[in-house]
Amino acid sequence: MRWRSTPFISYGSSFGALAGKYFRIGHLGDINDTMLMGALAATEMALGLAGVPHKKGGVQAAMDYLTSVHGSTAKQAAEWSPSKHHS
Repeated sequence: MRWRSTPFISYGSSFGALAGKYFRIGHLGDINDTMLMGALAATEMALGLAGVPHKKGGVQAAMDYLTSVHGSTAKQAAEWSPSKHHS
């Protein structure tokens, strides 16, 4: 397997009042949390490699948010046992 030397992500510019302030990360169809984290990590890495000044830590902030949103559900799934739910 050969690894790409550059990220393969589609970016778009913002429009209207936000033009030049933000950018969009493109995807085709459905995206899940794992795919989102990969796109954010690749974006933060690409900004660093390109020398674009940016506030680091966006990936960790997104991970913290997703963990807080899904935390109780994941904990319940991890603690689930067939013996506790067998009638």
